Amino acid sequence: MSGMVKGVSIIKTLRRGIIIICGIMTLIWVFQNLPTNNYGFGITQKNINNIAVIQINVNQKEKIDNRTIIVRKITVDKDRDIHIQFRSILFPPGWSFGWNTFRLYDDKGREYKPGGSYASGKMWGEDTVISYEGPLKQDAKELILEYDQYNRHMKFVIPIGKEGGQSE
Repeated sequence: MSGMVKGVSIIKTLRRGIIIICGIMTLIWVFQNLPTNNYGFGITQKNINNIAVIQINVNQKEKIDNRTIIVRKITVDKDRDIHIQFRSILFPPGWSFGWNTFRLYDDKGREYKPGGSYASGKMWGEDTVISYEGPLKQDAKELILEYDQYNRHMKFVIPIGKEGGQSE
């Protein structure tokens, strides 16, 4: 009987240990996926801010299904390339989003082509930067971001001020 009690005691201890380890791992995962102040990707953000000539805080949002898309900031670098920072909030998790399907053009009708993107996934959505090849024209007064895929539409119109932008 004593051997059986020791066996049960060992199993309970082992089970408690496994529960504690799983709990710690879950807490670490949750804290790693919380929203951050630096848009979720600090090094990329810092690099873009270091090359910024013009920064425009936008914070416009639109909703598609259960996903909210927020245009956070537009940065124009010394080569007049355009970097747009997005945040996507999605709850409950669902379909993936094609970031490079956003068309970017100015109020004069000139279109800017995507040159690359970076995304940082989180449990609640993702943070993304899309870089568009410039140069941004000096006479542009607005940038228009347009999404039109799978019968889902959204449009952001962002004023960029005099002579192609506002400094911050």
